[in-house]
Amino acid sequence: MWPTKLIQCLLDIKIAVAEAANEGLSSLSEEQLNQFNEQYDEILAQGKAEIPILPATKIKKRGKPKRHKSHNLHARLVDHKAEVLGFMNDFFLPFDNNLAERDIRMAKLKRICSLYWHLRFIRYLNSRMACIRPVVWHQEPKQGCGKTCEL
Repeated sequence: MWPTKLIQCLLDIKIAVAEAANEGLSSLSEEQLNQFNEQYDEILAQGKAEIPILPATKIKKRGKPKRHKSHNLHARLVDHKAEVLGFMNDFFLPFDNNLAERDIRMAKLKRICSLYWHLRFIRYLNSRMACIRPVVWHQEPKQGCGKTCEL
């Protein structure tokens, strides 16, 4: 399977970059760069032959026909080769994006928590208003309110 070969290729590149950085080099040798680029291209060429073709649907739809998920991944890896292998050419680029994703996750979590407490407070106010409104308008409180409202 081509995805496992590609993963192994990327991990090999990561190890080579780490070794070069430990030796104080600022980039990989031209020979290593060419070797890894050829290996990457070879794996993607093999992968193109392995991509399954989805059967055509009977009902014609507008737009492009559906493609298999592995086809979409393959197309993205081919189109964005420079970005995928960017860490190989520039040692300051990280191999993965975990740090940025962690930062985004924390900001998103704070926003969700803030929204949660905001919504709980709004629900509390609405429940209080449901009891207070009938008392102000001199009506009977709603059935099932169950709360004593005092003004």
